[in-house]
Amino acid sequence: MKNIYTLLLIVLVSTALLSCTKDFLDKTPDEDLTVAQVFADKNYAERWLYSCYVSLPLEINPIEGALGFNPFTGSSDDMEITSPAAASQILNNNSYSPANFLADYQYHYQVLRKINLFLENIGQTPVDQVEKNKMIGEALFLRAFFHFMSFRMYGPTIIADKAYKTDDDFVSLDRSPVADVVGFMTADLDQAASLLDQALIPSKFGLANGAAALALKSRILLYAASPLYNGNPKYASFKNRYGQHLFLTNFEKDRWAVAAKAAKECIEKAEAAGYILYTDPSNDPVLNYSGAFNKNWNSEIFFAKNLGNYQQQEKWAYPYGFGGQSQLCPTQEIVNDYEMSNGLAITENGSGYIELGYAAANDPKGRWLAGTRNMYVNREPRFYASIIYNGSYFKTRQVQFWNSGLDGKSKSPAAYAKTGYLMKKFIDMSVDIPKGVWAQKTWVYLRLNEVYLNYAEALNESEGPVSDVYKYINLIRNRSGLPNLPANLTQDQMRERIRHERRIELAFDTHRYFDINRWLLAETLNSQSVTGMNTAAGTSLSDNSFYIRTEVEKRSFTSPRNYFFPYPQAVLTMNRDITQTPYW
Repeated sequence: MKNIYTLLLIVLVSTALLSCTKDFLDKTPDEDLTVAQVFADKNYAERWLYSCYVSLPLEINPIEGALGFNPFTGSSDDMEITSPAAASQILNNNSYSPANFLADYQYHYQVLRKINLFLENIGQTPVDQVEKNKMIGEALFLRAFFHFMSFRMYGPTIIADKAYKTDDDFVSLDRSPVADVVGFMTADLDQAASLLDQALIPSKFGLANGAAALALKSRILLYAASPLYNGNPKYASFKNRYGQHLFLTNFEKDRWAVAAKAAKECIEKAEAAGYILYTDPSNDPVLNYSGAFNKNWNSEIFFAKNLGNYQQQEKWAYPYGFGGQSQLCPTQEIVNDYEMSNGLAITENGSGYIELGYAAANDPKGRWLAGTRNMYVNREPRFYASIIYNGSYFKTRQVQFWNSGLDGKSKSPAAYAKTGYLMKKFIDMSVDIPKGVWAQKTWVYLRLNEVYLNYAEALNESEGPVSDVYKYINLIRNRSGLPNLPANLTQDQMRERIRHERRIELAFDTHRYFDINRWLLAETLNSQSVTGMNTAAGTSLSDNSFYIRTEVEKRSFTSPRNYFFPYPQAVLTMNRDITQTPYW
């Protein structure tokens, strides 16, 4: 039996042109263009390729959609979303199943068909071969990117290596082993990197380049080397219907060395092309870090999506009293993990951390004001660039998250900082919501700082805490005003330090959910309560009742089932031979 609509979440179109193509391609006076007509014209062929970029996931959006464009940030221990209807809640309370799982990521296979059609037809387009090679390189990058979006959710997935037709035998298709999926993606990226310039082209911001291809390869190989994918006994018996083991049944340490080599290649070529960690002209460590994600197309960005005057992020993150909806709420757990300014954890002897009392004077650099709770004083610069806390200065006044405050729960029970914190990272302070003043936004998928962290992690796992591990972690820490790591760390100690740096440096970047999965830590971290301040109490900044750590949400995670997502029942109904994710 043949199915037109299968390939896991593949919704294949039933016409010669793709769904969505009409939005981007002009028509002839009497009819839609055929595929042959499109690729006989350079301008149409370019529009076809550019339309594939439109489908890049809107990870800046952690709230909306059937399961959300990005349900992952609010489902990690980084963040809680105020709204009970947020996309992440179904994951946090572990109430999702194949029957109710409606993943927005199904469109990835729609765009993969568009990309494959492009690759199969671009040869006939009358365009200079150098330019054609760049277009092919971009398409190969995008094909790997959208496969990775499926890979990180489903693990071994179905490889879409051609533009399937309606009379193809889809029933024969099934999930491919992790090694094959990884090999397919990295082969595309190697070819893409060979065809594309390493450096950004100022007139073409938003298009893939060689550095982006190597950075994505680095991430994929890091995942493949990690405990979730590499010799995981919990998935050792997982086979497709052809009897192929879909995971490596034995741990292979060499995978870490392969990942380290890929990351180092990316670093060397990117730096040779002019990429460098962003620093503000003032070299203020708070601005160094905040500028890295608020300065569009700065010196460390490999690949990002231009969003224009995208309004939702500021609406969700601004405090209620400034016209915001107070939805994006960092947890107390991540707040606790920000170090002190001397580089020590708040639990370490000598850190200087004080839980009680209030600051007697303003910080000379304006990071906190007199009357601020001492728990927010003398924290590391990345804290002040990332977290809006009670009493922090925001635009024109101090934030009032206590219950009766201007931004508190009593003012708007549906739009208050549920944990007592809001996300400051990514927020443009020039936005004025009441006046309708917005900022040009981007969402960054790949940047240099992540590859530094990828390299350090993979190298530590393959060789231990050698000098390069220290070098690249310290480059990240020093950029944000933190001292070097202590010398003579063991491999285990360095592993914990690297994981800590990923949590802080990449906070709210859609990494944490997948990091704790690939480290096999989700069964612990995603099955406990997230906490915050006591937002139901308080009448002033110095009211001690607000600063009591309070359970915000008890979360649930079933191991090993929840490490990967189930295929929706609707897909399995259309093709009962597709192998469902284990334990579902």
